[in-house]
Amino acid sequence: MEKHQRVSEKLNRFELLLFDTLALGLVIFYSYSAVLEPAATQFHRGIYVVITYVLVFLVYRSRGTIGRAWDYLLMLTSIGALGYWIYNFEAINYRAGAETELDQWIAMIGVLVGIEVARRVVGSVFVIIGTVMLLYGVFGDSEYVPEVLQHAGDTFPYLCTSIFYKSDGVFGIMANVLATYIILFVIFGAFLEKSGAQRFFIDFPLAAVGHKIGGPGKVSVIASGLFGSISGSAIANTVSTGAFTIPMMKKAGFRPHVAGGIEPAASIGGMFMPPIMGAGGFIMAELTGLPYSQIMLVAIFPALMYFFSVFMMVHYEAKKYNIVGERSKEKPGDILRREWFYIL
Repeated sequence: MEKHQRVSEKLNRFELLLFDTLALGLVIFYSYSAVLEPAATQFHRGIYVVITYVLVFLVYRSRGTIGRAWDYLLMLTSIGALGYWIYNFEAINYRAGAETELDQWIAMIGVLVGIEVARRVVGSVFVIIGTVMLLYGVFGDSEYVPEVLQHAGDTFPYLCTSIFYKSDGVFGIMANVLATYIILFVIFGAFLEKSGAQRFFIDFPLAAVGHKIGGPGKVSVIASGLFGSISGSAIANTVSTGAFTIPMMKKAGFRPHVAGGIEPAASIGGMFMPPIMGAGGFIMAELTGLPYSQIMLVAIFPALMYFFSVFMMVHYEAKKYNIVGERSKEKPGDILRREWFYIL
C-alpha cells in the first residue's frame, strides 16, 4: 500500500490508471500462462520486457514538461522496438545472421532504450560500463587496446543486433528467468505481504529475542531473513523491515551508523535465502539445468551461516555496549499459535 501511495504521488490520474492497468495485466497474463496455458516464446518474454520498460518510464520520470514528453516518446519507442521483435519473431530467427537494415535499426534503438532504462533504475554507473563495453566491442581491434585484450571487432549495428536478438541478449536467459519464475514469486511475496505476513515476520522475532542482549538488532537479522525468503530483494527487504527495526535499534542504544549498517547487512542475505533468492538462483538453475528445488536445498546452509554470522556480530556489538531490548507484550508461542500458517 505504501509503495502504491508513493507511486500515485508521482503520477497524474491518467498515468496512474495506465500503471495499474499494465501491472494488473502483467499479473493476470503470467498467472494464466503459469497455471492454464503457457504462452508462445515471443509473447512470454516480450510482453514482460515491454511492460517493464513502460512502467520504468512512468515511475522513474524526467523533470519538467519537456522531460515528461521525452518519457512518453521513450515509452512509444519501447513499444515499437520491442513490439517489432514480438511480431517478427519467427522471421527474425529464420534470417539470423542476415538481418535486414530495418532489423539493425530496430536493434540499435532497442539497445539504447535499454541502456536508458537501466540508467534510470540503477544509475549512471551502468551507462558508463555499458558504453565502455559497447565501444570495446566495436573498437576491439584498435591499436589503443592492449594486445592481450584485442579482438576482431564488429560494427555497431551488428553488435546491437547480437545484443537485441540473440538468445543471450535482451530477450535471452534473463528475460526468460524473470518472466517464468521471478514474477510468480514476486506476486506470491506481495500476496503474503498484504495478507499480514510482514507483520508476523517482525512480531515473532521481537517476542522471541527482543528482550535479550542486542535484542532489536537480532530482531532486525531474523526479520530480514524471514522477509527476504519471500521478497528476494535486498532493497525491498531493507525498506520493509528497516522502517521499523532501525529506529528501534537506535532507541535501544545502538549507534546510528551501526543500526543503519545492521539492517542492510542482514537484508542482503535475502538475495540468497530460499525459496526466492532474487534472480541468482533461477539463473543458476537455467544455466546448469538443475531443478530449482535442488538449488534451494544447496543454498539453505550458506544462507543460514550468513545470517548466523551477522546475528553473532550483533550480539557481541551489543554486549560491548551493554545494549538490551525491551520485553514484548506477547509471548512467541502465542504469536506462533495465532499466525502459524504464515510459515507454510
